[in-house]
Amino acid sequence: MNLYIDDGNTKKIEKLFKIGIFSGVSTNPSIIKNSGRKPLELIEEILKITDGNLFVQAVSNNYDDLVKEGKKINKIDPERVIIKIPFSSYGLAAVKELEKCSCRTLVTAIYSYEQAVLSIEAGTEYIAPYVNRMENAGIPIEDVKLMQEYIENNKKNCEIVAASFKSLAQVRKVISYGVENITISSDLYSTIFGNELVKKAIENFDKDWKSIKDKKWVI
Repeated sequence: MNLYIDDGNTKKIEKLFKIGIFSGVSTNPSIIKNSGRKPLELIEEILKITDGNLFVQAVSNNYDDLVKEGKKINKIDPERVIIKIPFSSYGLAAVKELEKCSCRTLVTAIYSYEQAVLSIEAGTEYIAPYVNRMENAGIPIEDVKLMQEYIENNKKNCEIVAASFKSLAQVRKVISYGVENITISSDLYSTIFGNELVKKAIENFDKDWKSIKDKKWVI
């Protein structure tokens, strides 16, 4: 399981990365806008303060420009940067061309099993189904399980990076499908680390430890 941070707040990203369990960061135009930062400046800083993959979305809306933009994004860091391309007919054509040029790609904004299959067949390295948005649109999250089964049954060299989570219940369900990658906002990670039951347990441990009179210990 690879855990990604879906955020553009470099302070939050850096704090989480110090834990040592994350595989990279995912961004998109909305995340960059919310950061209030210049796009290229933000991407370069994230690369400096983290290791692992960094997902960067191309914003062109036609085949020729997507290929040109994708190649330029790739040059930022060919090993670590993965080009996100929203699902479309010209987007899949661009993915096929970019993969031929050894550019790493992810097809994003996947809402259905059929879109996932077409993206996989285009040769992309990753696909990103939008879990919460699917559920809001009345599309069952179980479609993500079907996507994973298609990859496994057909031995495809592609992985799912499940995205767009709003609850831990959604995260739990997707993990149970055997999905290898999930990307979650730093705020949602904070709800996991900030569990009140855990805090209470730690407080009780501390209280009991302090009450021991003769507590010769290793430190």
